[in-house]
Formats: sequence, C-alpha cells, structure tokens
Amino acid sequence: MIYQPKFNLGDKVFHIINLQRPEFVECPMCKGMKTISINGETDRCPKCYGRGGDQTWVSEGWRVARYGREDRETRIILEFGFEQLTICQIRLEHTKGSFPEWTVMCKETGVGSGTIHQMGHLFETVEEAQSACDKLNSDSLT
Repeated sequence: MIYQPKFNLGDKVFHIINLQRPEFVECPMCKGMKTISINGETDRCPKCYGRGGDQTWVSEGWRVARYGREDRETRIILEFGFEQLTICQIRLEHTKGSFPEWTVMCKETGVGSGTIHQMGHLFETVEEAQSACDKLNSDSLT
C-alpha cells in the first residue's frame, strides 16, 4: 500500500488548536478543607491527599492558531495574526491494530525537539481551518 501525505515538505499551512483552561474541582470528601476529622482526630484527606480538590482541564473550543501573547491578568489574547507554519518534517506511524497517523514538525515550532502537529489539524487556508473549527465546535455541543 502506498501512503501519500496531505502536505509536502516546504508547504505553508495553518493549524487549529483546542483551547483549554484549568478548573479546580473541590474534593467531595473533605469539601475543600484538605483535612477530615474522625472520632476527634484530624488527618489529611485520603481522597485528595490534602490538596482540597483536583485540577481538570475544560475545553474552550477549537480555533485557528494565532500568534501573539496573552495578558495573564485578564486572560485576553492580544492577537497579531494567524500563525502560518512551514512543514520541515513528515512522519508516518502505523502500528499493528491502528490506522496510519501522519504527524509533522514545522520550522516555526521547532524540528526535532519542537511541537508535533497532527496532519488532520493542518489546512491550506485560514478559511478551511476556520470551517474545521466550526464543525468541531458544533460537534462538541451535541
């Protein structure tokens, strides 16, 4: 079987990301108090190990990746444009019992020790990328 990647070395692409924010979930056993008392003795909560709860990640939806920076106080993203990447490395991984998976590394996010991008999250135009985001976001609502 011959595998053909969606993009080739040197192609310029736009990528999509799933934004996530941390959310603290209070421990149901100690109600966030970090300790429990039984028969007059107080000890660290055995469920949360004295943390009062646990951090989870909540999806804020898919969007086309942009370059810029985020204001840490207000969490407002100061955007400067859409991030276009140049493909410099393409990999195909096909393990027994799974579908072949294409991954790429790009010049702008590091090759060798940088970010590994899924081929399915890369698009030729911003419009195609936005359309994929809209579909993924509507699918997550249903």
